[in-house]
Amino acid sequence: DRGQVEVTLYATDAAGNTDSCSTLIMVVDQVKPDARCQNITVYLDATGKVVVTPAMINNGSADNCILDSVALDKTTFTCENIGENLVTLTIYDAEGNTAICLAAVTVLDTLNPSFQCPADLVVNSDADGDQDCGYTVTSRRLNPTNRNDNCGISRVYHNFAAAPSDSTLLGATFPVGLTQVLWTIEDANGRRQTCTVNVTVHDVLPPVPVCADTVLVQLGENGSLRIDSSTVDA
Repeated sequence: DRGQVEVTLYATDAAGNTDSCSTLIMVVDQVKPDARCQNITVYLDATGKVVVTPAMINNGSADNCILDSVALDKTTFTCENIGENLVTLTIYDAEGNTAICLAAVTVLDTLNPSFQCPADLVVNSDADGDQDCGYTVTSRRLNPTNRNDNCGISRVYHNFAAAPSDSTLLGATFPVGLTQVLWTIEDANGRRQTCTVNVTVHDVLPPVPVCADTVLVQLGENGSLRIDSSTVDA
């Protein structure tokens, strides 16, 4: 047992005389615990955090007497800690002896960014007020909304080259027919999410004929004449 223990020594000689004395023996434990660590991989949650407990790092640490507690120098990890992080596990026994071991905590972000894809658009070519054969977007209705990521968004972009900018479709002119636009959202760690929006433009503007004022034609030898649209089309 640890602590003070009193022992008594008895002495007897050949004549049968006896005497005794007592001694206090101090029993102490100066042996350090055996600290054992293990490397782990953890994953950030939707808030961009993950908590590591000492038990997750402890790999069967032991003591010759009684283990008292274990402690970890860093327990909360965020997006700033993505990759390998060195942590220190400290083991305490009941006598206050300590030992440490080191472990690697690898933090990963496996959650894709998210956004709400715009609704498909079917529109007439004259809906923008122009009398041309295309439709020019006059609002942000074709831009994604509700953009979100646990570690922050790096960029949101599309593949419609005719737009003024790859980050918005405001001001883009779509031709008559179907155009498919691919939107991509990318987070700070290179993870991506995509969606496709269909833009269909109907040509509803009638053609505008332009006729020549006067066309001089000559009758054939048989006194007949045949003309086509190119004859009077100006």
